[in-house]
Amino acid sequence: MLALTFSVPLPSNSAQTSLLSLPDDDLLSVLEYVSTPDLLSCRAVCLRLRDVALRPELWRRRSIDIEYNASTRSLEAAVLRVAPCLSTMSMRFAGGSHALGTLAATTRCAAAELILDVGHKPAGWEAAKLALRNQAALGTLRTLVLSCPLAAIPGLKDLPLVAKCASLRSLNLAVDECPYNAEPLHAAAFLRAATHLEELVLQYQIIEDCNVDVDVPVEQGLLPALASSGRASLRKLVLNWGDFRNDRRVTELASALPGLPALEWLVLPHVVPRRVLPAINPGSAPRLRGLSLPSCMVKCAHGALHEPDVCRILASYRHFYLVVGIMWCGEEGRCEHCAKGCHGLPLPIGKELVGFYTHEAPSKEAVDGLSLKSPCETWMKV
Repeated sequence: MLALTFSVPLPSNSAQTSLLSLPDDDLLSVLEYVSTPDLLSCRAVCLRLRDVALRPELWRRRSIDIEYNASTRSLEAAVLRVAPCLSTMSMRFAGGSHALGTLAATTRCAAAELILDVGHKPAGWEAAKLALRNQAALGTLRTLVLSCPLAAIPGLKDLPLVAKCASLRSLNLAVDECPYNAEPLHAAAFLRAATHLEELVLQYQIIEDCNVDVDVPVEQGLLPALASSGRASLRKLVLNWGDFRNDRRVTELASALPGLPALEWLVLPHVVPRRVLPAINPGSAPRLRGLSLPSCMVKCAHGALHEPDVCRILASYRHFYLVVGIMWCGEEGRCEHCAKGCHGLPLPIGKELVGFYTHEAPSKEAVDGLSLKSPCETWMKV
């Protein structure tokens, strides 16, 4: 293993000569441990280091966070000007326009993940829209996180380049649920075109002064829009809605499931009513492999196994994984199921999430598929 610590410019001609005597592969291995500022400085040392320092291998695991921080603006600008690619490009357009916004809209630095956080000023909206359009055009965007209202990006409905970006596989979308603005319609149009998405995290942000119970046709909902073609490639769906007790959302999920033929992993919100579960069956979701209920409808994870619909779901699929969130079922005041010790399962004490499997222990794919923020670490066979 080669190890070399240096600051650019190099301290002596002998150190520089020793470094440049390395073959390209070894030189790349050394430069992987160099900080981003020093890697940029390598470009000023000599022609060979200039060329090697811009190799994609050195940049594809690096990230930048673009925000209004005067101490890092020059670094961020330099990365946007010369870096060939990045793992993650995070942009916070919380204030007015800024030169970095222009660079983000024109950079040739292609990110695999783009995170946009937009405030409520029009200058930030336009900068975010152009940055999003640019990254979609570069063709390597796989994950898009919109931690901002879609209404804050004017004309998103007119961006088929983004919705149809062939490399885009994962979308984290936050939408203000208010029937008095066009945002849900824009989001529905976006999802209707993005049939190649494999992972969707859908978050509804409730507006306090908006009457969310106003009738909205089920077919205009976001999930029915995604499922409307019947050709959706979605494998993982995470629903993080503040009030899943709304009857319309339950109906939307039930109507959308048959149009999501590739769905394997379903993570439901923290408040899950029992009436959601009857919609989950091999007829509506034939490829489903796992279900996550982060906040269970009963006190104990063990007790969840006795819910009639949970029993039916586990029995309906040949191989299945179930993750449930639990409150507390201790030695004192344990639930009737833990007290009986049925299923021969140990008492799940002090765990936030408990997983059950019917045939074989979960692989990393299954654990990741049922993860929202943190993975489930405790698994039991049923």
